[in-house]
Amino acid sequence: MRTRKEVTQRLKDSYKRATKTEKSRILDSFCETTGLSRSSARHYLTSPVLGSKKVLRVDLRKYRPTKYSTAAKEKLIWLWRTMYMPCGKYLVADREQWIASLESHGEPVLGKNGWAESVRREIFSMSASTIDRYLKHERACMRMLASVAPSREYFYATQSVLL
Repeated sequence: MRTRKEVTQRLKDSYKRATKTEKSRILDSFCETTGLSRSSARHYLTSPVLGSKKVLRVDLRKYRPTKYSTAAKEKLIWLWRTMYMPCGKYLVADREQWIASLESHGEPVLGKNGWAESVRREIFSMSASTIDRYLKHERACMRMLASVAPSREYFYATQSVLL
């Protein structure tokens, strides 16, 4: 990375003042030394920020704080597996009945195993798209497991989910 910055700093001024054919030659040599594509190399050589000594990393992404706690996400995954892995829309439609039924049978007990009233409220306030976004990784893991396992019956037989 240090070499890329040094090469960028050396070639920036000459790239700005160069003609079209000279710019092409400069880009070719820059791509050879750094291993970047031409579009990325052009971005490096024309950007006022990239390649300067004062800037360590340019990250333009904006991160928002998470709205839901880790415990709520974990209990959402547990509920999704218990409900036999429905899509987000069906999970939203049936979650109140399932949670009420499970609580009446003593499955999630308030104050034990991370199940609290705040977690319950968070799960009830999640939208279908948020649920689908949080379950994306779990679904991908299930698809990988299903492609390796001999059948769906084998998969359900190995799960330790009790209704």
